[in-house]
Amino acid sequence: MKEIETSGLYIIKDQYFVDFPSTKYMDNKSQNRPHYYAIKDDFGLYWMIPLSSKVDKFRTKILDVESKSGAGSCFLFAIAPVYGCERAFIISEMFPVTEEYILRPYTIDGEPYRIQSKEIQKTIKKKALRFLKMVERGLVKSPVNILETKRKLLDSVAEKAAI
Repeated sequence: MKEIETSGLYIIKDQYFVDFPSTKYMDNKSQNRPHYYAIKDDFGLYWMIPLSSKVDKFRTKILDVESKSGAGSCFLFAIAPVYGCERAFIISEMFPVTEEYILRPYTIDGEPYRIQSKEIQKTIKKKALRFLKMVERGLVKSPVNILETKRKLLDSVAEKAAI
């Protein structure tokens, strides 16, 4: 597989959900869906943000969060076009992976799909980093234990590098 591109969409291997089990993950649908938006961190991990076609559901959630905390303050979700259709980016359900858990890129007409808009990339990354910082500080909870998963993945990477 080619190098993983930040802002690309990817399919995650079922093995990830075996190795890091939780009932809170979206159903992986036998490695066919959902698609995940990739952001790479400074440690070399990829943070995968699930996408949903249920845009109205998440638009309502965004409005609810913003009505309680102020317009523009919702960093849990984002809505943006993906190949001409609006999709919800569920930032609050993002999780870390290493390259070994990425099955393949999501493709359209045989080509890996990547969000081209720099503005959308910047918005999603900013919200994702804010969410991660809030989780690290204990101010927000993730539905899955992303900090423990991150630690285990980094330990695994360090072990493999030492061999």
